[in-house]
Amino acid sequence: MISNLGHFDPALLPLPPVPERILTVVANCSGVSISRLLAHRNFERDSFARFVAMYLMREMTDLNFRQIGELLGGRDHSTIFHGCQVIRQRIAASPQFAAVIGALKVEVGG
Repeated sequence: MISNLGHFDPALLPLPPVPERILTVVANCSGVSISRLLAHRNFERDSFARFVAMYLMREMTDLNFRQIGELLGGRDHSTIFHGCQVIRQRIAASPQFAAVIGALKVEVGG
């Protein structure tokens, strides 16, 4: 059985979703830079992209709200909870948006 491992290529396994990958995918798809995702600016476009990143981190990793807040520029856990709620509500209201989130999950690797 161990002799079969000679043909095993770990590079072929999908990488687990990590926060850095989520930030990169959200930045690329939204046109909002990673530095703006992490900044404490509240421009609508930046905030919404940040909410998407929060939601994906919560759904695709084992991180809690506090940990996600720390990764996203030291935000409070209640801000992360709110951002996730906004995205959940948008998903429930819009099949098109739900499809976009599904595509982002695939792009991230989940």
